[in-house]
Amino acid sequence: MPSFEMDHNGACRAQGASSSRGSDRKPLDESILVFTHNDLNMRNFILDDEHLLWVVDWGWSRFFLAGFEYLQVAMRFAAQKDRDQQGGK
Repeated sequence: MPSFEMDHNGACRAQGASSSRGSDRKPLDESILVFTHNDLNMRNFILDDEHLLWVVDWGWSRFFLAGFEYLQVAMRFAAQKDRDQQGGK
């Protein structure tokens, strides 16, 4: 069973993984896990009366590979754009 260590930024790294931060690091290094919301969409953002932005509904949050949530949001955006171009079908 793998063990993980958390760094000061909240990133989680598989113990024994390379700590190199050089150019050989891949964008989606499988040894880096980060805590993500996993359901980012407009209905999960609330702007209160004092103009503070709140992120709500953390029910799907988990540790995932670094960059996973970015890719997920990008794919959702691309799918919506395709639907819009096809007339909302």
